[in-house]
Amino acid sequence: MKLVNLYSPNDKALALNALTAIEDHYLVDGDFNSHSQSWGYDHIYKRGEEIENWQDDHRLNLINEPEYQPTFYSRRWRTTSTPDLAFCTDDLDGQINREGRE
Repeated sequence: MKLVNLYSPNDKALALNALTAIEDHYLVDGDFNSHSQSWGYDHIYKRGEEIENWQDDHRLNLINEPEYQPTFYSRRWRTTSTPDLAFCTDDLDGQINREGRE
């Protein structure tokens, strides 16, 4: 299995094209700093659309579910969000679970 961890700061362009070729047994996990209804937000931003397109292009499955507990708490704003996402190839789908669900 190949595991790739990605951090994409808010103030930089997404670096999805820098990821290695996606093959079977592939897991991408990281802080994508993006918003989409697919991972629990009530809106979608351009970055979220880019990630959803990348996910579709590479036929990846999102492990996160919208009802999962948020992964980040902002002390400053006293809000929660889910910037941390995990994607996997079809052969791993259903074999990987995210801990900490409600």
